[in-house]
Amino acid sequence: MATRDWIADEEDREAGVALVYEVDDPETAFKLEVIEAAASAIKTGDFERAEHHLQNGLEHEPDCHQCRAYLAICVAARGRNLKEAERLARQIAREHVADPVGHYALGQIYLLAGKRRNAFHHLERARRLSAADPEMMWQLDGLDPRRELVFEGLPRNHPLNMLCGRLRAVFKKSDT
Repeated sequence: MATRDWIADEEDREAGVALVYEVDDPETAFKLEVIEAAASAIKTGDFERAEHHLQNGLEHEPDCHQCRAYLAICVAARGRNLKEAERLARQIAREHVADPVGHYALGQIYLLAGKRRNAFHHLERARRLSAADPEMMWQLDGLDPRRELVFEGLPRNHPLNMLCGRLRAVFKKSDT
């Protein structure tokens, strides 16, 4: 069984140090190492390296749903079979409802496909599920391409925030 302790501040996370794992089982340690390496590579846009890590992880543990979720992101990002990647991520989200990784993968895939509304819906679900997981929250924070809220007292999906945000974007484009 693995336990995680948060040890890094913002500066450490930018350097790639985020969590310390105390692991009793070598298989679990290997799996965590593969997932963290793949997530880091995905965050920097190196999908080929991430896919290499994930294939290695799946050779050791073929049923690892986290590896399969991150692999779906790699497949979509590298321009191969977007529908299959979406199907795989949706299946993971359905089968592992308490794990945010399926929704995170769907959010990434939908962003790559230009389906922003669907992407933000799944990224928000991943955010709610990962409230106690600082590593996943860090990944989610780095992924969100949206700007600051216009009205911070209102939710992001409130009609006033959406309308004024679109108006701000239009006027910002006309300034350039």
